[in-house]
Amino acid sequence: NLNTDDIPTGNPLIIIGFSPWCIHCQAETRDIIRNIDQFKNIRIYYLTPFPFEQMETFYRAFKLSRYPNIVMARDSANTFMSYFKAKGVPFIGVFDSRKRLLEAVNSQIDAKKLIKMAVK
Repeated sequence: NLNTDDIPTGNPLIIIGFSPWCIHCQAETRDIIRNIDQFKNIRIYYLTPFPFEQMETFYRAFKLSRYPNIVMARDSANTFMSYFKAKGVPFIGVFDSRKRLLEAVNSQIDAKKLIKMAVK
């Protein structure tokens, strides 16, 4: 289980609530990977309530193990999405280096805009 207390401070943080089968979540991930060099000082956490096997399929399909700043976790109780009353996926929370919410986006967003939100 991911506990936000375990996430270190000091770098901006992006948390993405996603479904492994969502085409917008997949497109968002492809865009982030295309721009990964600009995310090097930003921690990215992917959270999903979907079963572990489906989460793992997504993780492997996008070869996310290549990126040390990307962490994937299962949110079995759907706490993240429920807390923010997300209406769908992807749901993206952008936090500053002290884990304070800067922006919340309930849709796919251009990776370059995401970077600008995170490094205000």
